[in-house]
Parts: sequence; C-alpha cells; structure tokens
Amino acid sequence: MGFLPFGALPPVTAQPNGGGLVPYALRCESLTDPEGIGSARPELSWKLRAVKDGLRDLRQSAYELRVGTAPGKGDVWNSGRVASSSQYGVRFGGKPLRSGQVVFWTVRTWDGRGLPSAWSAPARFSVGLLSEKDWTGQWIGWDIPEVPNAEAKRFEGASWIWSAAEDPLRAAKGFQSFERTFTL
Repeated sequence: MGFLPFGALPPVTAQPNGGGLVPYALRCESLTDPEGIGSARPELSWKLRAVKDGLRDLRQSAYELRVGTAPGKGDVWNSGRVASSSQYGVRFGGKPLRSGQVVFWTVRTWDGRGLPSAWSAPARFSVGLLSEKDWTGQWIGWDIPEVPNAEAKRFEGASWIWSAAEDPLRAAKGFQSFERTFTL
C-alpha cells in the first residue's frame, strides 16, 4: 500500500451510483503488508471513509473479501457478500494458508443504503514458517576440516628444552622448573 504521512488519506474515486463509503488502510494481523505472519487463518481489517461530505447513512452493512495469488484475483478465497458491520478482526475463511505463501487481498463494502463501494486498493501479506517441518537450514560458517591424528600433528616438529630427544607426546606433564646459577 505504501507510506502515507500522518493525516493523509489516499485519493477516492467514487463509482457512479456507488456506495458512500470506501475502504482503505487494509491490515493483516494489525500490520500493513506484513511479511511472515504466524497464522494460516489471519485476521483482516480496514478503515472506512466517506467518498464526499454530506452523505447520510454512512455505515457498513456488508463486506466482501477477495484473496488471490495476484492483485485483483480471488483464486485463493472469496468471501462473497457477508452481511456484517465488522471491519476489524475479520478472520480469513478460505483453506488454511501454507508456509511461505504470498497473497494479495482487497475488500469492498456496502453502505446503509445497500450500495457497494469500489474495491479497495490491493494489499498483500506473506505467511511465515508455520511448523517445525518447514524449517530447514545448514551451518553457513567455515567448518574446520577434520585432521586424522590431530593431537600428533599439533606437536609435530616440537622441540622440548629439557630433552630434544624425548617424544613430545610422551613428555612429562605438569610444571617444569629450570635453574642455573650464573655471575654478573
């Protein structure tokens, strides 16, 4: 839908003989065009405003939702006309959405006189990963290659001060003390 400065409203184009209300500010799960929602049956909502001043009976008497794989399509779900004044928390009623699915939706309403509005501008949302089986991943860092007999390689070529001939892997463990007396 895009960013609107505080108090700004999108332009309205009324249809001839259309309803006096137009839906705008479409939201899914209380968010505008969210990415990765956590529900297969999200809640949808919208706001209404008059197409012009001075109109009467400006209340929503019904709505119709159209959800699809592209703007303006209703191939995922079409609610049909639902007699209701609800415009907040309207539950998606189609087949449960799949993880990663991207859908577009639009709504139109009927006013108190029974006249339909124009369809709203389309909104979109995507579904997140809904179950553990949808999660996959691999380590993306550098894996240290496994070296056979790594302990022996670590000491290869080591020369010990107290015994150059001694095998470093068999050297005495613990603290070693070396003393020498000399004159300055």
